[in-house]
Amino acid sequence: MKWMAIESLTDSIFSTQSDVWSFGVFLWEIFSLGKMPYPGTRVDKSFIRKLQEGYRLEKPEIASDDLAWLMNQCWKSDPRERPSFHRLEEVLRRQL
Repeated sequence: MKWMAIESLTDSIFSTQSDVWSFGVFLWEIFSLGKMPYPGTRVDKSFIRKLQEGYRLEKPEIASDDLAWLMNQCWKSDPRERPSFHRLEEVLRRQL
């Protein structure tokens, strides 16, 4: 559940844009070298409230600033503000 978007946790809404949120968490896992997101945190109303208030994962040590920016774009509260997978591909391709 720690990979799920806010709207998925609160309203059981699943979409391509909620998948983008999860992809951002997946990127975080890769660049944190396999760490568990939000370690020691229970997914409960308090956690969801923190996400709604802007709490996000910190930049992994080995991630570039550009990659950290991209992850944060995936975690926008409003799903319409998140990049599309096509846009993610373009940005990642440029960074490689």
